[in-house]
Amino acid sequence: MAKLSVVVPCYNEAKNIMAFYTSMLEVFTAIVCHHDHTKF
Repeated sequence: MAKLSVVVPCYNEAKNIMAFYTSMLEVFTAIVCHHDHTKF
């Protein structure tokens, strides 16, 4: 299984981290829905 790392510079971005996480989770969930063999 391949692994994926997401590195995000976030200096002085504490108030935006949750919104970023939520957006990324939506993207990865959509990927899993369209590709049954993908897991994360």
